[in-house]
Amino acid sequence: MSSYAAPTSSAPFDEVLNAQNAAEAKMFAKDTALEVQKHMREGDWSLRLLALLGGLAMMAVAILGFVGDILTLNWFAALFEVYVFVLGVIIVVLESGQRFSMFARVESGLYKNALFLKYIWGRGIIYFVAGSIQISLRDLVNVVIGLYVCGIAILYIVVGRRAANKLKALRMSACTPQQVQESFAKADEEGQGSLTLAQFQELVGFLGLDLNRRETEAAFMQIDRSQTGRLTYESIQMWWSDDAPGHDSFVPVVVI
Repeated sequence: MSSYAAPTSSAPFDEVLNAQNAAEAKMFAKDTALEVQKHMREGDWSLRLLALLGGLAMMAVAILGFVGDILTLNWFAALFEVYVFVLGVIIVVLESGQRFSMFARVESGLYKNALFLKYIWGRGIIYFVAGSIQISLRDLVNVVIGLYVCGIAILYIVVGRRAANKLKALRMSACTPQQVQESFAKADEEGQGSLTLAQFQELVGFLGLDLNRRETEAAFMQIDRSQTGRLTYESIQMWWSDDAPGHDSFVPVVVI
């Protein structure tokens, strides 16, 4: 009775397989990274929702971390958890203040004392600080959430700057205020005198602006300086006049 012996692989053959697997894994990682990058730039999820999720995650982890630090008498780490929690609250307020009346007053106070938060790049800076502080706590969960928030911060700065530059190009083009007004009226089909984000996207198309989904949202937030969630023609007029030649308030100098 003959016994069956499993075939054994030669070392060179194993090396070929390992190299092939490594190459495939590298290609898969590269393709995945490109897909994630594209989704982050043009995906269906809005900038505000991505930031809101980051703020909520910061608050939740900070509460759990604070309780653990108090129980272990780690006072220094507990203090950092308080910082993370406060920054998480700031992110949540900035991204959802107009939806909840209890946040509206806090949001107004933030804008009053830190005007730069009205600008996309300003939010990006404060979000990057928040993510960096969370990363400094060093455990895996905090590092992952901190890196996520830092990624959102960079997205805010890059997309906000790109949208601002394209809006500035519109302002400097041959497009007249009358054309903008006519396009606004066309987008405002219901005649409410203000535009939602979806209607603003139609306005962008009427004006021939090449803005992707994220850039359109950033442009909307940038022009809507009252942060009402609806864009009036008066707010567009204010942006148009404020950003006339000689004014630099709309396109800040940010080094990427």
